[in-house]
Amino acid sequence: MALRMCCCDGLVVVHGIDDTNDKRSIIMLWNPSTRESIVLPNPEIPPRGYHRMGLGYDSTSGDCKILKIRTDKDGSKVPDEILTLKSDPWRNIDKHPRGICSQVSGMDSALTFVNDEFHWIGMFGNHVEVSRTYFVVSFNISNEVYREILLPEQILRLKGNNIIGVSELD
Repeated sequence: MALRMCCCDGLVVVHGIDDTNDKRSIIMLWNPSTRESIVLPNPEIPPRGYHRMGLGYDSTSGDCKILKIRTDKDGSKVPDEILTLKSDPWRNIDKHPRGICSQVSGMDSALTFVNDEFHWIGMFGNHVEVSRTYFVVSFNISNEVYREILLPEQILRLKGNNIIGVSELD
């Protein structure tokens, strides 16, 4: 089973594909300090393509939320989904800016969460186009609004197989 993990405030979301015949997607919320875990509902959109997840604490509502961003195998955009742990089932977020494709691959790590916002690399264009513009996408989990921050020109001019990512420094 290939596992992906993301964490926030001591909680861990573990996502994997069950190795049995049905290949179900399993998402669990785990508290390592108490050794308690619960299986979360699966998103409504069946798994396909690539995705990244992030776990964050919404200081406005006092609840944790999980954001799942997705890109289909052909590079096309699939609606992002969010789960509010205390109440809501997974729901689609239709506010994603038009023409923006998230940079998602099978090897990506969790979304970076800072100051009530998830951050990741996005692009205008898609994965198969030669001409792309990269930037940082952020998603505020309190008001559920996306925004984009263009990367510095020096980064955009880099040639070759460069890997661009977002991470938090302590």
